Amino acid sequence: MKNPIIVIIKLYHLSNYLVDGKRGFRQKFKPEDDVEPLCPLFPHEWPPEEIERRLKGDDIIPDVIPCSPKYVINRMTKFLGVIILILWFVNVGVLHSFITILWYLATQVTYIPGVTVYFGNKLEPEELKKEPVKCGWPVTPGHNYTLMLTGADDPSVANHMNREFLQWLVVDIPGSDVLKGTTIAKYAPVMMPPDTGLHRYVFIVYEQPKVRPKWHEPPIHDFNDGHRVKFSNQKFSRKYNLGDLYAANYFHSEPDPLEDDDFGPSIYEKRANSRRRRRE
Repeated sequence: MKNPIIVIIKLYHLSNYLVDGKRGFRQKFKPEDDVEPLCPLFPHEWPPEEIERRLKGDDIIPDVIPCSPKYVINRMTKFLGVIILILWFVNVGVLHSFITILWYLATQVTYIPGVTVYFGNKLEPEELKKEPVKCGWPVTPGHNYTLMLTGADDPSVANHMNREFLQWLVVDIPGSDVLKGTTIAKYAPVMMPPDTGLHRYVFIVYEQPKVRPKWHEPPIHDFNDGHRVKFSNQKFSRKYNLGDLYAANYFHSEPDPLEDDDFGPSIYEKRANSRRRRRE
């Protein structure tokens, strides 16, 4: 049995290390105007009114979702929190950086190490070619979930006639284990024509009813598949009785004209030609 005083001291040090880790990430994600945020750093710590304010500020509400979600993707799970505490009691000195990394990974949608979705941060298209390696949310035991990623500004911010563009759709996810879900729309790399503005991309999660829906959706593999355009997450939810929005997160991305001039227009020309052939 550990001495209670030692336990208290270790908990005190743990809190300091977590604060140090958060301070480092606060510096990394500090706003451009260099103003220290008034709310807690991580979205899962924000009060509901702050989450709603962010979503409305970027017009995610009402352009993509009708209201603020119940949860934020991601938030630290109790299991991971317990693991951090156990590891801390095992060894004090070695785990300083490791705890910081765990804290970081536990609170973000992660594409690759260092590339995370942070409620409106900006990511480069080059970093978004493959689906996230980590994406989770609070779960209810015995429930499955539906995860989707949609683009709000296709083909451009000024002319978003294809809203929403379905980037990714996975259903029947047990808990938050996306790899065990059923993919309806294969992940499409984030691409956009040059000089089309700062695009918004939204991760959306719905909690499925206990009776598994019978899906009547064609599988989507190709980036140019016409079923990706003019998708509506809200209509999809109503069609399969998924209920209210469960969790969400979002990011921005903008094309680099110097890099995208070679392939951006051709992608959209192929998509237009594909739609033209179907009409014929």
